[in-house]
Amino acid sequence: MAKCDVCAKSTLLPERFGTVNVCRLCFIKANGPLWKRSYERYDDAEKHRLWALEKMQKHNFPKPATVAVNEFFTSQMNAMLRCDCCGHPVQHLRAIGKANICKQCFEKINTSAWKETEYEDNEAVEKNRQKMLKLASKKGFPPIVVDGINAHFDAKLQPGLVCSVDGGLGQRLKVYETQCQLITKDSFHTKKITEAYIAALQADVAAVPDTASRETCLFKVAKGDFKIDYTVYSDAQYQKCGSNDLGYIRLICSDADGRRSEDIVFFFKSDDKKIDAAYRAIARGIERSKSAADEAPTAPNPPAPARSAADEILKFKNLLDIGAITQEEFDEKKAELLKQ
Repeated sequence: MAKCDVCAKSTLLPERFGTVNVCRLCFIKANGPLWKRSYERYDDAEKHRLWALEKMQKHNFPKPATVAVNEFFTSQMNAMLRCDCCGHPVQHLRAIGKANICKQCFEKINTSAWKETEYEDNEAVEKNRQKMLKLASKKGFPPIVVDGINAHFDAKLQPGLVCSVDGGLGQRLKVYETQCQLITKDSFHTKKITEAYIAALQADVAAVPDTASRETCLFKVAKGDFKIDYTVYSDAQYQKCGSNDLGYIRLICSDADGRRSEDIVFFFKSDDKKIDAAYRAIARGIERSKSAADEAPTAPNPPAPARSAADEILKFKNLLDIGAITQEEFDEKKAELLKQ
């Protein structure tokens, strides 16, 4: 058992401040349970340091105990860094780019609402960027914080992203200028969607003049992320929901030899302007890829392999046999070829 350096009584589990032991009763007299903790801000630590020393002085704590408590607070306060916004020393800083700011300043620009957000398109990224920059300017944040905000949003931009739409049926379509990304979750119910798709096709006279054949209704289902390269597809069909319960964008695979099972279909349950924009972007992408393929220079035909003298003699021998040339002409040509 240790001996309390304040009341000199024995204690089983003393509170320790450096080499100083304080029993539980003396620790409570100094309101220790309220201030012995980790501090985030300098001013908060300084306030509790003065409060603790006041309590210890009131209960006649010996000097080694007050020195140890002072060292407890000083070690925390010396470890603190300064916030790039308010300049106050703090124990824990939040990073925004190269800037470090305290919790209070972090909350002033409502960071929790945007710092971890996944954006649907680049337009949404820019919209939130301007909102945060305006708020940072209003709060008078320094350039290093503004640069940090810009760096955060720059990293969120996705090159070539046109739009991102959620079909509400377990699929999300991200449309880029040169490709698409179809994300199909495990919640996508293939059998149920297929039945609804057949019903939609049968109701759409333009898509299927008579009835929806089995081949027409086939489509490729790839759970997870599936990259759609425009160069592999020859066309895209777009059907809004209208009176049906299902709408779709179908990409026709040009390398499938007429097999519809290689087509990719994105399904949605309600019409939306973003889906219109997605279809237009896909159609443009397919047309651009087809135009690029048409304009690509064709490789020149390789030169015919040179014929040997023996091949040429055999050719003239055949002409002699069929009476196309005389024996003299053949002998003359043969002698000429043998000299080469």
